[in-house]
Amino acid sequence: MDKFKLLLIGNASHQYIISFVKSLKSSFENISITIISTKSEETNNLENNLYDDYYASLDDSKFISRIKGLRAIFRIWNTYSIIRKSGLAYDAIMIHYAHPWWALICNQIKKRTKNLIIVIWGSDFYRAKNKDQRKLNRMFKFADNIIIDSPQTISDFNSKFWKYINKVRLCYFGCEPIEHIKKIREFPNNRQRSCIALKLPDDKKINVTIGHNGSKAHQHISILKEFSTLNDGIKKKIRIILPMTYGLDSEYLKKIKIACKDINIEYRIFTDFMTEFNVANLRNITDIMINLQTTDTFSGSMREVLYSEGLVINGSWLPYQFLRELGIYYEEVDSIQQLPKKLEEIISNYSNYKMKCKDNPFKIYNISSWNTVIQSWKDVIILQR
Repeated sequence: MDKFKLLLIGNASHQYIISFVKSLKSSFENISITIISTKSEETNNLENNLYDDYYASLDDSKFISRIKGLRAIFRIWNTYSIIRKSGLAYDAIMIHYAHPWWALICNQIKKRTKNLIIVIWGSDFYRAKNKDQRKLNRMFKFADNIIIDSPQTISDFNSKFWKYINKVRLCYFGCEPIEHIKKIREFPNNRQRSCIALKLPDDKKINVTIGHNGSKAHQHISILKEFSTLNDGIKKKIRIILPMTYGLDSEYLKKIKIACKDINIEYRIFTDFMTEFNVANLRNITDIMINLQTTDTFSGSMREVLYSEGLVINGSWLPYQFLRELGIYYEEVDSIQQLPKKLEEIISNYSNYKMKCKDNPFKIYNISSWNTVIQSWKDVIILQR
């Protein structure tokens, strides 16, 4: 029996794609997965073990790599050249991340498959500039299916690209670290174990995590300035944790450190690479997570904290109303300036707020474990026009 041939276009080393491929292969026995990777940070293990075939659409020229627009065009064209030279047709082609420049070759890619799938990740849609809207429109025109992982994002998509709403399919991204967290939480004294792994004191302080990476979109500086207005009693009860292990600019890190020193609160900044195990430990010891990004879809890090019974404070502008409709508890602020008051309320009555989180793990697992969500992805992949 011939294998089902799937071509992925995206970052072969990104954890979302790696965990997706692992899960898909475990549930789809007769599948061959080829990837054309658009990032240079690859490893031999990825090439040799995870994918059946691997191609790199990279810019080896130092001159090209310095020019952002030219770099994107080069990679798009190189991707198309790889597909054309291979002479292969695929049962499905899936583009992970709706970069507007893909519009240049979507029509040609479509000729190589009966199912062209565009997967929207979030920032590709929400942070697209007005000038990119026409390119995205062209991409969606040629797509057979469009995967979005949040009901609210589907609603936002419909407001801009209503002509293509019939192509949209809801498929939640699985969150592999949740499986690690699940195992960690089965151990007695698991919080103490997690603190030891992260070299943090296992004390009575409430760990407040800001964001999940070094991107300025998390608004760390503005948030830290608001922490300075907290009363001294609250400051003594908390420890600020800043996970900044990727997406970090060195100059931005300097500003973060200055801001932390100015507010007179214990803090810890993580900048070194963290294993999946230690990421799970970090979620396990996070008591409060502040998620006030400028834009977001369905943050894996936020889900991991909710699964760990941590309390999440989201910005009301983020698309998470559907979580409330599923009975998942979180807190919300309408602006960064409202954060100090919200924190004082929570920390002053922490045990009561903590109790509200106890039913979150089961509900989050149902929409976040690859074991429960992979079938919806498989159903879209096997569609043929």
